[in-house]
Amino acid sequence: MRDSLERVCWWTFVTCITCMCVFGSGPATAQQDAACRDEVPRVDKYEFLRAASLDLRGVVPTIEEYEALADLEDVPMEWLEEWTRGEAYAARVVRRHRALLWSNVSNLRLLDGDYGLSSFRARPAGEPSFDIYLRNSGGATTAYRGRRGQRCDPVPAIFDAMGQVVCETRLEMGVEVCVEGYVMVTPYWAPEEPIAVCAFDAQTAELSASEIPCAETSRAGDPSCGCGENMKWCSLGARDVDLRKALAEDVDRRVAAHVIADEPYYELLSGRRAFLNGPLQFWWTEQAQHYDNLPLTPGVIDEETAPDMDPTDWDTWEEITLPEHHSGLLTSPVFLLRFQTNRARADRFYDAFLCQPFQPPAAGLPVIDDEQARDPDLQTRAGCNYCHALLEPAAAHWGRWMQQGGGYLDPDVYEDISDECRRCGMGAFSCSSACRQHYLTRTYSPRQEPYLGMLRAYEFLREEHYDNVEMGPAKLVREAVADDRFPQCSVRRTAEWLFGRGLRDDEAPWVSEVSAEFYGGDFRYRELSLAVVGSETYRRVR
Repeated sequence: MRDSLERVCWWTFVTCITCMCVFGSGPATAQQDAACRDEVPRVDKYEFLRAASLDLRGVVPTIEEYEALADLEDVPMEWLEEWTRGEAYAARVVRRHRALLWSNVSNLRLLDGDYGLSSFRARPAGEPSFDIYLRNSGGATTAYRGRRGQRCDPVPAIFDAMGQVVCETRLEMGVEVCVEGYVMVTPYWAPEEPIAVCAFDAQTAELSASEIPCAETSRAGDPSCGCGENMKWCSLGARDVDLRKALAEDVDRRVAAHVIADEPYYELLSGRRAFLNGPLQFWWTEQAQHYDNLPLTPGVIDEETAPDMDPTDWDTWEEITLPEHHSGLLTSPVFLLRFQTNRARADRFYDAFLCQPFQPPAAGLPVIDDEQARDPDLQTRAGCNYCHALLEPAAAHWGRWMQQGGGYLDPDVYEDISDECRRCGMGAFSCSSACRQHYLTRTYSPRQEPYLGMLRAYEFLREEHYDNVEMGPAKLVREAVADDRFPQCSVRRTAEWLFGRGLRDDEAPWVSEVSAEFYGGDFRYRELSLAVVGSETYRRVR
């Protein structure tokens, strides 16, 4: 079809030298575009059938559909409506939202490397060889056995009267080591296939000898802590990769379920639907809290109401309702981890769903002197305020979500102002990790001092924007719906997708017209798709 459009424009160029329209070679001037536009042909019913089928279903029409169309004047709207009620259309919308959300977290690690397992082949004299599993952590092996990378012995482990592991002390390669045997364990990933695990790594105690939970990452090198019952705190093989894929599939399933249920489009960004399979449920309840370099707890699920699922069942998915503080895809683990700062989260939302990318003016940023460049408040700093006067209040909507992570900062635990964090920031004592991560404890300008001890989201925030922090991204969505930015952008982004090109300035009236219908139709995305595909413009660009 693109070839035919190019031939038409070439013919127009040859026959009318005033029409300078060359498709695919860059943007034409407004005068050239207007001169050529009337010459763009309207596709016939068969071409329209093919284009609409590919866009709405992702497949070419069947022979039967072509034959049925032969006796009709045009493609019946009933056909298109039926296509948008099917799973094929939902799959197309899912793919479209992957492009909007950039929902790829394949570069992240969800499981702590200290809790990973490897194996070695043991060959006891006179007995068949077999695999023995142990933890990868060099720090743990040093703490357990006295030497980095030291393995246990291929003999059954011995325990003392208190149930503690007994190890044999000996000298190896000039280093004194204490080496234990193995125990047979039923791992959660293969409950019917017991494995041999080095005894130190197979310990099941919930608390360390110092009464600290063994599930915490800080206990990775504690000789009194292991992998827990059924190896629940440890992982094997490509499980991290599979978990990342499962988190992305949760987002895909949210979009598909939303489309099939024909719900208002904005609820995709403000609702509380999510999906779990067995491994994801197990990861959230047993393993997500281990990796403190990427904090994810408190997690997205309510453990008390979460479904009881088999940790080996990757293919069974259950729909769950998230706690009230969630806001659809904008607080999904994938979104929070893909965009790890609140500014990045706000920027993606504004670009994808409000069509307002944060970018400098066409003339560039002004040259500023040193004094202006040192203003710590980006909302007022010369050159930065062009974007940040809007970006900072917008980013505050994610103020109760951890940056460089995905945990929720519950107001009952993390107050707006922490006296402890304020006092430690003044040098009274060393600051805790929670204070350092989530509160302002260091000031580099006198203008920062009033915010000492406050959640980082409140730094330089105006009082009229404080509600942004407490009400979250759902407030941002509601405001964007009310002031028509969200409907207008939804039409624009959907048209760009289905037209296969950006919109022209002269198409703004059409966008406003469809936006009004979208608003009046309770924001049904399938109705929006039908309005775009059924438009005269679609018949000329396909």
